[in-house]
Amino acid sequence: FISMFQDECYMSGELTLSENGVTGKGRLHMMDASMDAIDFVFSSSEIFSDSSSFNLRNRFAKVGENPLAIQSNGLKSHVSFKTRMGEFNSKGTKRIKFPSNKYYCQMDKFLWQMDGESIDFEKKKEVQTKFETNTGIVKNNFFSMVETQDSLQFKSTSAQYDLKNETINCFKVDFLEIGDAYIIPKDGSLKIRKDAVMDTLFDSHIVANKVTKLHNFSDVTVSVKGRNEFNGKGFYSYFDRDSSETKIDIGNIYF
Repeated sequence: FISMFQDECYMSGELTLSENGVTGKGRLHMMDASMDAIDFVFSSSEIFSDSSSFNLRNRFAKVGENPLAIQSNGLKSHVSFKTRMGEFNSKGTKRIKFPSNKYYCQMDKFLWQMDGESIDFEKKKEVQTKFETNTGIVKNNFFSMVETQDSLQFKSTSAQYDLKNETINCFKVDFLEIGDAYIIPKDGSLKIRKDAVMDTLFDSHIVANKVTKLHNFSDVTVSVKGRNEFNGKGFYSYFDRDSSETKIDIGNIYF
């Protein structure tokens, strides 16, 4: 092992010192993380790579739990021991896995605060084609890896991983396509816990079916179990011939 950055990092591999600077290939070991690459470039306080793997261990994980919080490959990486930050770019094409949550996402970049308790994820807003807009096609970027959830997936362009609670906090979620309905979370946010368990959604809306969109439910409390399963309760909006609305209490809404 080669000690680097005042013993905050150790390298197993090769270092090359030339007139152009210091480069290397191999594995970097940090307190809570490791990186693998064949194209490391080093400055006095920074690490750069155009294509590295990144594994983050969760220092808050309990005994017997999966200690890995995040796993990904092929990342353009920049880690600074001066700012205590790491920035990783994946261009939205690489899988970023959350092993304990049994989920993966595809985001453009994420920021790791070395001494913090969370990781922030961002995805650029994509321009949809006219066909995609008219047909309601959505490019989902969060996916459950649990088989019984039937590839449950949704789109979120902003997220944060809470290390202490081992929770993925997803924001800017317009809707979930579950069964033959759209479920619209309050404030566009939801939480994914360990083992791909999604928190119950409160004060949400349900629109059904996905083609006619004739049926609207409001003030819905709903549990999403998979891509084709949900159950909840809420109020159904009924309009008479005079367009007067009556809200009917529905105790069991399910698919």
